[in-house]
Amino acid sequence: MSIAEGQAPKVKGCPSDIQVTGKNGSAITWIEPVFTDNVKVTRVTSNESPGQTFSIGGHKVEYEASDEAGWTTKCIFTVVLRPI
Repeated sequence: MSIAEGQAPKVKGCPSDIQVTGKNGSAITWIEPVFTDNVKVTRVTSNESPGQTFSIGGHKVEYEASDEAGWTTKCIFTVVLRPI
């Protein structure tokens, strides 16, 4: 079995961890990362979206991009909402 040639998508602008002080249910925004590749990026998924509301505590945000060749790259950061 040989290893497939190719490269995973590249990520630009993966946010650093975000800490915000606010009330439970505060909306938190960020600039979404951009994925590029030497072949076509076919899918980008994420478990959270900028501007949605978060409960008090830490939340892992994960983006994943896949290309036509089946390679994937992730951008992972944490959003923390601290009580006022």
